Amino acid sequence: MKTFYKTNKNSIFNRNVFGKSLSSQLDKKAKYCNGAIGLINNGNICYFNSVIQNLKNVYLLSKYLLSSYIFFDKGGFSFKYCELLSNLINQDKYQYTDPGELLSKLKEISSLFRFEEQNDCCFCIIYILNLLEKETRKFTKQKMFKEIQTYGFFSEKEKELFSKYQNKLYERRNSPIIELFYVFQENIYKCQKCQYTNISFQGTNVLNLPIMKINNKEIKSIEEAISYYQKEQNHFNEKDFNCPKCSANKITTQSKIISLPQVLIINLMRFGEKKIIYNHNVEAPNFLDMENLIMNRNYANYKYELIGFIKYIEEENSVHNIAICKNFFDNVWYVYDDSKIFNINNSKYISNHNIDTSNGLLFFYGRKGEYITEETKDFIIKKAAEIRKE
Repeated sequence: MKTFYKTNKNSIFNRNVFGKSLSSQLDKKAKYCNGAIGLINNGNICYFNSVIQNLKNVYLLSKYLLSSYIFFDKGGFSFKYCELLSNLINQDKYQYTDPGELLSKLKEISSLFRFEEQNDCCFCIIYILNLLEKETRKFTKQKMFKEIQTYGFFSEKEKELFSKYQNKLYERRNSPIIELFYVFQENIYKCQKCQYTNISFQGTNVLNLPIMKINNKEIKSIEEAISYYQKEQNHFNEKDFNCPKCSANKITTQSKIISLPQVLIINLMRFGEKKIIYNHNVEAPNFLDMENLIMNRNYANYKYELIGFIKYIEEENSVHNIAICKNFFDNVWYVYDDSKIFNINNSKYISNHNIDTSNGLLFFYGRKGEYITEETKDFIIKKAAEIRKE
């Protein structure tokens, strides 16, 4: 496993930046706070580091992976992820660690990560979650995720189609990653001339939301983006939109969210063609009430609260990513800027007691009311220590 790096007496954890030193606020037995450990940037990997820090702070994922590591192939991605996770959770001597082994494994699997170039954090997290899903479904035959709860369909045909889709999903992709992160939607393709209709279903671990409307008007909030995402869209006289039955090119499409996960990951599509960045502010609420945003009603409680996000900072000829997350160990928000970690209080990222979510890219929302217990914290620390001894 990779070596940790000691910090000097002038590190952020020892400086008196919040009225009193952060280290004095922690347990006297530990110099640094559980979960507040940085990641070295080995060259244009801020996107990767920001993704890892946010995923680490999803305690349900950390708990599951650390409790299951004995089943993983030690040469596989999931085990390497658990090794890095264990180094990020309970350190008492070091401020940051090297993600090199996990990144090397990622580069080995995909050529898209082989060059030391800036990459897209949304693509990165989708790829990582897909790898975790693929590897975690290998070692068990029991059903690893619950039956997908939907908000009701309008017809028996829709119910039947979704039931078939769900059964195939169980057969091919039996992983708890689906229950944790997957948003399911119903896609409707309809010809306005002959009324031909095709219904399909789709699951995704990241909800990609446009922040520019077709008429080039800016979308101002995540709630507005979710509503716009589900609106019926006209594709009249557009190439590749022809009815397979009557050949008319008067097609409408609509995507309706029908099921939500325990952790909702939202990607704001800020990057357009020709490297255009849509950098207008999109308001991201601390509490997201999806009950008022779903088109199909009749469902359980789906209220969420913000637990972390990735923010981009424009630099000369590049974009730098940082993670801002609520650490589940102490319930405190930290800024994770590669190897630099600091409490968000009294920083430029907070104003009038509100966290600055401007220039946000990826947002992580956890189900409201599902909080980590002290027993779970102790369990995670224990399992992380076990891996560190491997």
